[in-house]
Amino acid sequence: MKKNITLGLWAALVSSPVLILSPVMAQDGEVDEIIVSATGIPTPAHEIGASVDIITAADLERQQISYLQDALKLKGVHIAESGGRGSLADIQYRGMRTKYVDLRIDGISMFDPGGDRVIWSHADAAGSERIELLSGSQAVLFGSNTISGVISQFTAIGGETQNATRLELGEQAARQIGLTGKGTANGWAYGYALNDKTTDGISDAAGPGNHETDGVETQLASFRLLRALTDSVSLELVGRFNEGEKEGDDYDPNPPYLAADALGKRDAFSRQALRGVVHYETDNATHRFGVTNFVSENDDIEANQLAGQREASRQKFDYFGTLSLSDNVRLVAGAESVSAEYENTDAVYTFEKREVDSDAVFALTAFALDDSHITVAARHDDHELFGSHASYRATLAHRLADMVSARLAYGTGFKAPSLFELYASFTGNPDLKPETSESIEAGLDWAVSPNADIAITFFGTRIEDRIGFHPSTFSSIQITGETKTRGFDVSLDGRLSNRLRLGVNLNYANSREPSGNSSARVPRVPRLTAASTLDYQANDVTSLGLSLRHMHNAVEGSYAFDDFTVVDLRAAYTLPNQVKVYGRLENAGDEDYETARGYNTLGRTLYVGLTAAF
Repeated sequence: MKKNITLGLWAALVSSPVLILSPVMAQDGEVDEIIVSATGIPTPAHEIGASVDIITAADLERQQISYLQDALKLKGVHIAESGGRGSLADIQYRGMRTKYVDLRIDGISMFDPGGDRVIWSHADAAGSERIELLSGSQAVLFGSNTISGVISQFTAIGGETQNATRLELGEQAARQIGLTGKGTANGWAYGYALNDKTTDGISDAAGPGNHETDGVETQLASFRLLRALTDSVSLELVGRFNEGEKEGDDYDPNPPYLAADALGKRDAFSRQALRGVVHYETDNATHRFGVTNFVSENDDIEANQLAGQREASRQKFDYFGTLSLSDNVRLVAGAESVSAEYENTDAVYTFEKREVDSDAVFALTAFALDDSHITVAARHDDHELFGSHASYRATLAHRLADMVSARLAYGTGFKAPSLFELYASFTGNPDLKPETSESIEAGLDWAVSPNADIAITFFGTRIEDRIGFHPSTFSSIQITGETKTRGFDVSLDGRLSNRLRLGVNLNYANSREPSGNSSARVPRVPRLTAASTLDYQANDVTSLGLSLRHMHNAVEGSYAFDDFTVVDLRAAYTLPNQVKVYGRLENAGDEDYETARGYNTLGRTLYVGLTAAF
């Protein structure tokens, strides 16, 4: 389901305790969806100005998805995976490197301040009510790690009591046991998820001599609580705890340095995130005061011996407020103070604990002029190491006709070097400076019928002074010049009949970065990524589905990946008493393909499962 949203409303959604989707009648009489947050700022779809794609809880259930990255793939997002389940995953969002996109879960950034990335392979979709993919530079409201976009995940909370268990078994000794639920009790609205996953996996390293399997096991416990203390004050508590262990491979010491089997190599990890928020509302204003603590810990194990430990943490204090001056004018303002730490005792990259602080203030104005809806926003960052930086963002949405809207967005941003890039022994470089960026996009949304929507967006992003690695020493270096990405997204979502539903997402990206006196393509970024889903409700109890993913024209240096098409099949049957049995065949054609050079991907794999609601 393709929708769009102004930056002001997007910020309200991130901070809201409850999300509700409700249809209303637009001026011409057709049904127009409204996104409403607890901050009280509704925005009809035809008024919105920045591209966002939406994944609902119904989508996740219908497509039998529990890993977040699997849901993203079906939205046309290319992910380069260094092996099987749990291996390092690089999300090439809008053709850019993985360090330029953030994941927010119930308002908490999951961006690891040590690794300078989100650990996407450990992201779990269990218990989600809604996932939103906001594209384009979002630095004004979300900070410096959002040059290509932000993915926000919201836990289902409150309402009628609902609980569900899930048991899934699959090849490679895969097993998943889960429990999710939401409801109200003793004045608290709540939502929670518990999940335990394990698989023997495949060898991450490809090639005829690599046969050792690299398994993974993960456990998740998460909750979201909301309680009204008075008519105008409420308290929100969020917690997320994720731990596990992933076996891995090493590298051949000889060129081209491809992956190779390694016995006794694994990564034991844990991540904890806690957030508390006080919400205060008046007739025309909302205020939110929040505090967040995020901790990521890793034990690096080589030859079954502890080889090093990594610990990263982030503490954040923030304020976010909205003010409605009239039906046509809304103001947003916020401030945040962030402290990040990182320590690494690894024998190669060791450095003592380092800390960096940063503060920011931002403001946004959203207003309407006839059929046009405009937002203008600015942010001021004060970084302990790199001083002051300003970022800007503006959007325009204009209703061209009853069923057609056009939009335009422009944004700038900066990204400070990570603590690892600055201080890691052997590779760190304290002389690095921030990267800067600017992006622009223009799009068209067409409601072809009450049951079908088409959206197309043309985009471009320019990043100056990108931080990369020296090809010989692997040290962090500033790459002079511009990294440029140009492309377009196309999406279609519609019902072909009462029983048949089709979704199509296509992304074209031409991404190039400086290389010597010329430029080269950004590694692992395909020129074309496409995904499609087709779901058929045969009757009240039987459903069938098909998913297709295609990649065309990706390279890694001088190495060219083969194009591939992967097809997944699925079916589900509902029994009495809210019990459902299901099965799916992933990579039904047993396609042999790569998304990262020298790394395996899963072949044909069968899963069967059962869910029971109570």
